[in-house]
Amino acid sequence: MVESIETRNELFLNSFSIHTSMIHKYLYKITGDSWLVDDLEQETWFIVLEKMKQLKNIESAEPWIRKIAYSVAMQYYRKAQRSCTCKLYSDDYGKNTEFIGTSRDTLDFVILKYEYDLVIRAFRTLEAESQRLIWMRYVMNIKPREISQNLDLKVSTVKSRLHRALEEYRHIYRDLDVID
Repeated sequence: MVESIETRNELFLNSFSIHTSMIHKYLYKITGDSWLVDDLEQETWFIVLEKMKQLKNIESAEPWIRKIAYSVAMQYYRKAQRSCTCKLYSDDYGKNTEFIGTSRDTLDFVILKYEYDLVIRAFRTLEAESQRLIWMRYVMNIKPREISQNLDLKVSTVKSRLHRALEEYRHIYRDLDVID
C-alpha cells in the first residue's frame, strides 16, 4: 500500500510517464476512435490517481492500470449503448481500399467493391439492436458475456439474439445477391 502523499505522487508521475503510451494504444485497440481515446485515457488517469492508495505492489502497476482502462471503456459503452447506432461506422468502414492498375487487380477491386456494397446494404436493413449486437461481437470483438453486461441482458439471451440476427443477416444478404 502507498502510504504517504509524496510517495503516491511520485509513483503516479512515474506510472504516467511509463504507461501513458501503452494505455493510449490499449484504449485505441478497444474503441478504434482517437477522439474517444483521449477522453477515456484522461478518465483512466483520474481514477488511477484517486485509487493509487489501493496499489499494493508497484511492479503490478501496468496490469492494474490496464484493468482500470478496460473498466472505463466498458463503462462508457454501457452508458452510450442506448444512443449508439452503427450507421456512422458502416458508412466509413472499408472506404480506403487501394488497388494497383492491372486488369486482374481491377477485376478483383470491382468484385470486392460489389461485395462491400452488398454487405453494407444487408447490414443497414437490419434492426438497430441486431446491428449493435453484430457490430459489438464481430467488429469490436467483444465477448458475449461482456455484451450481456453492457446491455443488461443474460448471456443466453445475447447469444440467442445474436444467432437470430446473423440468420436474418444471411437471409437478407442472399436475397440482395439474387436480386442484383
